[in-house]
Amino acid sequence: MTMPEVEIQRTVLAELAPGEKIKWLGKPDPAQYARQALPMVVFGIPWTLFALFWEGGAIQPALQGIGRAGGPGMAFSIMFPLFGLPFIGIGIGMLTSPIWYRRKAANTIYAVTDRRALIIEDAGRRTVQSFDRSVIAHLTRNERGDGSGNLLFGPDNNLEWAYRRRTSGSRTTPGFYGIRTVRQVEQLLRETLDARPALERDNDGPTAP
Repeated sequence: MTMPEVEIQRTVLAELAPGEKIKWLGKPDPAQYARQALPMVVFGIPWTLFALFWEGGAIQPALQGIGRAGGPGMAFSIMFPLFGLPFIGIGIGMLTSPIWYRRKAANTIYAVTDRRALIIEDAGRRTVQSFDRSVIAHLTRNERGDGSGNLLFGPDNNLEWAYRRRTSGSRTTPGFYGIRTVRQVEQLLRETLDARPALERDNDGPTAP
């Protein structure tokens, strides 16, 4: 369910400091946002196939042991397949991760103020991430032909995953994913970040000789 515009503004305004002003508001496109899950899906295919293959091999002795005389050996052969179930569950979780990413996109708000960038996730429990000049080392823009794309607050670690074949759960770079006018938002955020040091120097006043 898409969050109404009025609710988006109310949510962001509640997080602003006194005197802080909104320069841009946006939400991720669910389809583009779900592309973050692609590395997990790719990794999840062989993981799940191997887990199912292992489970199939483990369950055969259990089926053969049913009806035989009881004992520790039969109990072990029945319980042994249970160890493979968590790995199958992890694989299913990775394969269905695009669904959860789409749901997460529906509850995510992006904002640029005159001081910082904000990422607000409001799905039962609100999470607010704030990024100012001291946090953002550099910006990475991934732009598509239609002008949409991702604006990352750092290097694109999903590309690093592709080369090193690592899982992407803790490697995803924070940023604005799946926004329509990524170049304009990048320019606006750069202007905001570049203006803050000068503004802070002006607020400090003249230094004593």
